[in-house]
Amino acid sequence: MNHGISQCKLQPQKAPPSDTHARQIIGLQGIKHNEDGQLKWQSAEIEFDGAHNTAKIPISSIEDVFVGTETTEFGGTVGEVAEGASMAAPYDSGAVLPLLLRQKVDVLTITFRDPDGGLHAAIFATPKSQATQIRADLIARGAHASTPKSSPAPSSSGGTPPDATPVPPSASPIPAANRNRTSVPAIQIEPIVPHNVQIPDEFRMAIYENLIEKLSKSGTFPHVYRNGDHRAEQFDDLLTLRTTIDKFNQGNQMERRLTGVLGATKIKVHATIYNRASEQVQAISVEGKVRIFGENLGVTSDVAKRITKALRKSSF
Repeated sequence: MNHGISQCKLQPQKAPPSDTHARQIIGLQGIKHNEDGQLKWQSAEIEFDGAHNTAKIPISSIEDVFVGTETTEFGGTVGEVAEGASMAAPYDSGAVLPLLLRQKVDVLTITFRDPDGGLHAAIFATPKSQATQIRADLIARGAHASTPKSSPAPSSSGGTPPDATPVPPSASPIPAANRNRTSVPAIQIEPIVPHNVQIPDEFRMAIYENLIEKLSKSGTFPHVYRNGDHRAEQFDDLLTLRTTIDKFNQGNQMERRLTGVLGATKIKVHATIYNRASEQVQAISVEGKVRIFGENLGVTSDVAKRITKALRKSSF
């Protein structure tokens, strides 16, 4: 009698994991940037349990789930780095990180709508090879997700990618003297669109989240609304910010640290503000960079900071 076969048959099947250690890079209200915690996905919601707060996303509100990767600086003896000892280090500080340092990790981006219809993007770093399974589990639980595809390939003919949000045409900006505004209007931020540029989804969605956060804190506009937020409909003089990515170069953190010259991550964007009549009110171009210290995704914060700074100098 083969006891080994009988014993195998009696062993219960292991249930697939429904939680993992993760770092919330940006996007969850009440959770600090780059905070580590436990990411859990249940039957009706996905939950991030951070150091001080917990944030939940109803699975029914999820519009898409993207999976990317991040290659980070490798050095030292990874086995000697205690995973919990350096979790408080900021994501873009260049300090020791257990999830985004010296290894390849997955970057999980979840886009979802809040009760007001506003678009959000929660971005997480997870251990390698886990984000794809999380994505499949969320879809099985009812989350919406598009078919994974590459970013639009560069085209010599120019133009807007097929999946891009059309940008209203305008011959020229409206002179500030002709606007006749007694107060600064509200503004609505649209998702970032690649203009014939290949860029990972986590980069464009991180720019979107950073823009909303930095513009809100700057006080440049009395109200900053997300894409789809129906509360913005009450403003007749609502402005809309559309940003396209013109150039993207994903550098290498290790190369930056070693040379101090090579390996910079750069993003060049064109940000345009339109009024209700689809007339161009303001247009700026900025380039964000991560030079020596910092993870590649840190460039998204720099881009948003530069756009915010330029808009603060404008007259609306």
